[in-house]
Amino acid sequence: MTTSGLTAGHARQRAKEMLSRFFERAESVDGYRKIEMSKTQGIIHCNRNVSITYEILYAVEDGGRGRIHIPESPYAGYRRGRSSVAH
Repeated sequence: MTTSGLTAGHARQRAKEMLSRFFERAESVDGYRKIEMSKTQGIIHCNRNVSITYEILYAVEDGGRGRIHIPESPYAGYRRGRSSVAH
């Protein structure tokens, strides 16, 4: 998500509103969970506005079932390009 403003304060206020709307909607979804969030801030060179970007990594998990056990790969323990088992 990216927003900008004439000043850093204006950009922060717009970002806060944007994040509030996003999380209000996302948190209403069953199984939603935030994994990671990062923020970058910079100047837009053509107009000198302040830009703020948030990258949000999230998952929506099926809440009806527990976590599914994923069996180990049949190739576990093998190294690429070798025919022997790696120990």
